[in-house]
Amino acid sequence: MNTFLRAYLDAIRQFPQLARQNPQQYFSRHCGIHKVTIPQGRPGKDFTRTRILHLKRVAWLNISLLKSTLCVELDRFFGWLNTGEFSPTKSALVQARQKLLPKFFKDMFLFGARLFYECFKAKRWKGMRLWVADGTGFRLPDEEWLGEEFGWHGNQHNRVPSTRLLAHYDLLNQIVTAVQFHTRYVAETVIARQAIAQSP
Repeated sequence: MNTFLRAYLDAIRQFPQLARQNPQQYFSRHCGIHKVTIPQGRPGKDFTRTRILHLKRVAWLNISLLKSTLCVELDRFFGWLNTGEFSPTKSALVQARQKLLPKFFKDMFLFGARLFYECFKAKRWKGMRLWVADGTGFRLPDEEWLGEEFGWHGNQHNRVPSTRLLAHYDLLNQIVTAVQFHTRYVAETVIARQAIAQSP
């Protein structure tokens, strides 16, 4: 592993610890978002005790794109750690990850994108970075309020709730630097212009 990659990985591993300094942002729960009920958490107390599924492990398990059953993935993960600990139950993992708000993963992603340009020498074209933006749409659960909130996609036979995602990609360095969800009521070009100021 080269020095730059090691520095990058060591730096990004610090994000869970940084997140613990702002528990209200990352670990609390809010109730009553339309028809979705989100359980109350314990701001400032989640992930404070030493557990086998501490914050860093829960974060890495969630971003490692688990493909097999949770039991198999947990056994594989703890076997890889080689600490002699027994792997926890899938119920324990489900409960632990429910304590994390979506903002945790959004900010971790942005933290990692920014770190890339601090840890590596970015490639440029005539002194400039080259970014492209591309979007896609995807279906949402078939709930009326979701369609009203995010928009609809349909044809002459049916319509379903749908939203859009716009990704910004650094062509020369092959890294996604921003991903934004937006409704079908706003054009991609508008969202793309807004994101330029946020580019690292």
